[in-house]
Amino acid sequence: MCAFDILVHLYKFKLMMQKITTRLCVFISLLTSFAVGQNIDSLRNCIASQKGDAKAMSFLNLADAYYYSRDAISAYDVAAKVLDYTNDSLLLGKAYYRMGVSNFQENQTFLQIKNLNIASKYLIGLNDSLAANAMYFAHRGYQKNGMYPEALAKGLEELEFRKNRLKDDLFVTRVIQEIGYTYDRMNDYRKAIEWHKKSIISAKNMNDELSIGRGYGLIGIAYDELNVFDSALYYNKMAVEYFKKNKEYGYLSTWYSNIGNTYTKLNDLNNAEKYT
Repeated sequence: MCAFDILVHLYKFKLMMQKITTRLCVFISLLTSFAVGQNIDSLRNCIASQKGDAKAMSFLNLADAYYYSRDAISAYDVAAKVLDYTNDSLLLGKAYYRMGVSNFQENQTFLQIKNLNIASKYLIGLNDSLAANAMYFAHRGYQKNGMYPEALAKGLEELEFRKNRLKDDLFVTRVIQEIGYTYDRMNDYRKAIEWHKKSIISAKNMNDELSIGRGYGLIGIAYDELNVFDSALYYNKMAVEYFKKNKEYGYLSTWYSNIGNTYTKLNDLNNAEKYT
């Protein structure tokens, strides 16, 4: 068999495997949808005969089932019913959390902030991991509404909580980068650079190469805003090397564009064309 025939057979085999994979994914999706539907029906049947905390817990499980079936509106409505059936702080905290992240899915940011702040107060000391997640999504809500001083305060609260209460080094880098991003949005680029440098140190300690690349890239953006173009190019090109190494093509495309924009500001149109 010649080399060309081998290539033809390999190509046909690849097409066959792609068809099998596609059919398998469709089957798994249908199976998952069926399982979620069955779970929702089962929970509805149980709730009718329950009282008190047991009823609240079933409502909470039903809200989770709706949420994970991508029905955030039903998830919110069902989670809100938990409040009528229990005084248990953990159940109330989980209910407000589910309501808040459902608001997040529906872009209802003021409700998102309100419910997640209530959730974190209930959950601290009872489910610290969920409390920290509530702080994170509240932080995101403040950012989205342009409430940057509040976002900064919430981010610092979450960072302190994750470092000292949870000892959660894995997520700390992400929180530090969000704080840096908040300073970016406040146009305090020097402070943003300071926090992005902290994120790189944290990411290196965890061997998190994507976050290292993001950190360098965010510093590059801040320097570009400060019109310090040599530093902007240096850090953005450092980011590109990490994105190349880890095959992060989405980030790579964005940062090529960022480099091209900086060269355009320098009126270096030859290099600008290479990157944009």
